[in-house]
Amino acid sequence: MTRRLFGALGALLALNASLARAVAGPAAAAPASPGCVNEATAIGRISCGLAGALASQTAGALVVAASKADDAGARVPATVNERLAQLLAARLGAPARASAKPLALAEAEREASAARGLIYLTVSLFRDRLEVNAEVYTGAGHFWQRIRSPGLHLKTRQLATSPLDPELRALFPAIPLLVTRVEKATVPEQDILALACGDLRGDGSLELLTVGRHQVQVGRIERGRFVARASLDWADHSPVAQSPLREPIAACAVPEPGRLIVGISDRADALELSGSLGVEQVWHGVMPWPGGGCTRRSGLGYDGQARACPGASLPPAADFATSIDAFASGALVNASGELHTLRLARPLGSENARAQDSLQTEVTVPNVGAQLAVGDLDDDGLPEIVSGSASLARKADELVVRTLLVTGQLRERLRLRVPSGIDALAICPGDGRAMASIALATGDGIWVVR
Repeated sequence: MTRRLFGALGALLALNASLARAVAGPAAAAPASPGCVNEATAIGRISCGLAGALASQTAGALVVAASKADDAGARVPATVNERLAQLLAARLGAPARASAKPLALAEAEREASAARGLIYLTVSLFRDRLEVNAEVYTGAGHFWQRIRSPGLHLKTRQLATSPLDPELRALFPAIPLLVTRVEKATVPEQDILALACGDLRGDGSLELLTVGRHQVQVGRIERGRFVARASLDWADHSPVAQSPLREPIAACAVPEPGRLIVGISDRADALELSGSLGVEQVWHGVMPWPGGGCTRRSGLGYDGQARACPGASLPPAADFATSIDAFASGALVNASGELHTLRLARPLGSENARAQDSLQTEVTVPNVGAQLAVGDLDDDGLPEIVSGSASLARKADELVVRTLLVTGQLRERLRLRVPSGIDALAICPGDGRAMASIALATGDGIWVVR
């Protein structure tokens, strides 16, 4: 009788435990924290987001990270799991602690204390993202509750994802820098002088920002045509410059989704705009330096010293000590997870650009046109310098892509003839599956090189 009683009691306790685990529903996405955006690595961003979401769920928990058993993505190295657990435990603060090695869930429950709890991280690595499912297990509170329901019980789930950084991207085969197709579109306004490509209104979709002599527009390509969803006339918001350049220079930047900055040498003021092209601020005598602050007029070009834009913090120092007529910049992450800034500038009257990187000495980039862009097209941690060619004949113009190696050498990766000439170019955000697209404004419309 006693054995039957204890057997029934054991079955009841097991049922209570399974029911307790079933209480938590599907994993909720960990809310994005503004402070996590500045994290340089995917592991850092995820641990930051999860720490904010789980800080009030358990104190002093054991943090364990392990790869998903049936993961359809890449194999997650044990070091990645260990670092993720360590970072999350450190962010949660003492007395939280990280497991020294990945454990199966049953092993992790045996290692964890019912009084402190367990945070179990299931890690998946895909071509475009790192995904972590966090499950929080806690013990029952009072003595009789622990008797009725011993062990750990699932309290909540959180899901966190992050785009890959170059370190994790290196676990996959390299992305080739190959042109698979060129999408062409007609545009109503043929005098586009600057382009930007990205999330222009903060909704996660990619659009194009075009800056012409008369209008600024945002939109996308649909059925072979550029379709604008919003337009702004320069004449309505900025007076004519006191001394316009014979060959106008324009620039635009997207510091963050939903915030745009545009400028053109024809006009006295640059404009800070919303994603719908509403004018937020008017900046007198300023030109955006894409990806790297602002600059001002200097003679027949612009000052080679990057400055802080109005109301913004000072960007990393850069001074080319000469007037320039083409400029670009990019904040990048190398294969070791280090943040660095690469700036480009072409001295006035020169066919060579100069590249200043915060991690290495200055490099000369030969035979470039007036259009420059910086980015990491294949997400391998090495920056690409994209330019037109130094040709006076439009029909001889070419799109040239070079990789700046850690040795300071340039390696040409791609060259594409653009017989209608390149008037503006921009690098679009990549998805980690193929080469990031390059948008071109040409004499016959907009090209998107994929």
